[in-house]
Amino acid sequence: MSFDWHRLSKIEDWFYEQAIDSIRERIEEVYGKEVADLTEEEFAEVESYFENEVYEYSPIAYGWSGIRSEWEDRELLYE
Repeated sequence: MSFDWHRLSKIEDWFYEQAIDSIRERIEEVYGKEVADLTEEEFAEVESYFENEVYEYSPIAYGWSGIRSEWEDRELLYE
């Protein structure tokens, strides 16, 4: 029998959501507001941290991509 992992995508989705939730919680702890309410300067500070301090293949970096996408979607709404 060969190794198999049924429904691996469910576990990957769970990790992704955990990373996003952890980042959201940390942003709220530091800035006292939700990601959508960050100023451009505040968002740039967070983005700089992830670009300079977090290894690009870190699981938390995977979550950062989701937060960044949410921010970009928010920006499109206000154009």
